[in-house]
Amino acid sequence: MSGPHQRRLRRKPLDPARQAAFDVLRAVSERDAYANLVLPAMLRERGITSRDAAFATELTYGTCRAIGLLDAVIANAANRPADQIDPVLLDLLRLGAYQLLRMRVDAHAAVDTTVEQAAIEFDTARAGFVNGVLRTSGQRRRAAGGSPGRAAGGADR
Repeated sequence: MSGPHQRRLRRKPLDPARQAAFDVLRAVSERDAYANLVLPAMLRERGITSRDAAFATELTYGTCRAIGLLDAVIANAANRPADQIDPVLLDLLRLGAYQLLRMRVDAHAAVDTTVEQAAIEFDTARAGFVNGVLRTSGQRRRAAGGSPGRAAGGADR
C-alpha cells in the first residue's frame, strides 16, 4: 500500500569500514572484548583491506583511546551524562564524534552516516537525537577554533 503520503525511507547501512568499527565497539562494550584482538580478525573475515582497513583501524582504536574525551563532549552536547544514554546509541555517538573531532572526515559524512545507522538500529526520534548531538559537537569545535587530526590514509571520506 503505497501512496503519495506513504513513502518508505530506505536507509543506507554503514560502509564496511565504519560497520567494522561499530561492531568492534559493541564487542568491547558488551563483552569486554579487546579491540586489538577483535578488529584484525574482523577485517580479515570481511575482506576489508587497504584504505578501508586503515580507516577502520584509526576509527576503532582512536575511539577506544579517546573514550573519556568523547563521552565528555557527548554529555555536554546532549545535556545529560553519557551513562544515561543507551549503550548502542552511545557507541554510535562515539564513532561520529571521533570522526568530527579527530579525523579528517567531512562533517556532513560523519554526521550523516552516524544518523543513518541510528535510524536503522533504533528509530527516527533517536536518529534526530544523534543528529543534534553531533551537530552541536561539531559547531562547538568550530567555534573554539578546533581542527581535526589527520586520519589514517589521509583522505576525507
